[in-house]
Amino acid sequence: MPKIQVTGKQSEGWQPLPSGSCDFMIDKVEEGTSKAGNPQLKVSVHVMDGPHADKKATIWYSLLEQAVWKIAGLLEATGVGEVVELMDQIDPDTGKPKISVDFDSDDLVGMAFCCDVSQGTTPDGKAKNDFVNEREPASGAKAKTAAAPTGQAAPAAQQQAVAAPAANGGAAAGAAAAPVRRRRTA
Repeated sequence: MPKIQVTGKQSEGWQPLPSGSCDFMIDKVEEGTSKAGNPQLKVSVHVMDGPHADKKATIWYSLLEQAVWKIAGLLEATGVGEVVELMDQIDPDTGKPKISVDFDSDDLVGMAFCCDVSQGTTPDGKAKNDFVNEREPASGAKAKTAAAPTGQAAPAAQQQAVAAPAANGGAAAGAAAAPVRRRRTA
């Protein structure tokens, strides 16, 4: 076997994002299964701006009935899909209507949202981040933008950046319609 020599810098290892509020853009969404065998979404994101711009993170969203509120928060923050309160189906534990979501996971790619980031540890003592309280990004833009992580070209469908606010009440031109939260009765 021929001799091979590679020179480079040492890895500093993965470091969690600091606690605080952060704007993210969704790079990729994959359906999968958790270690426990439950359906979930793996959402790959990058930080949009600030000192940690372009840092990547992964957020997992359970697709189990008891966790639908979490994915509903992401849909409302990005304006993708539909979130419906089912008034004829009351949760016996909370007394509140159940929630139904309907969306195409591909529509999430390129969408921006903000959430609160905290630091924690896994059961085996490794550092991790937790992501909660999804909401509109600080810029207020939900539409797909041309922003892409450093070194990556934005996909062609995303190369049309959101223009200045339109005349329709300040909404960004081309912005996605907000999800409909409607009540269904029996």
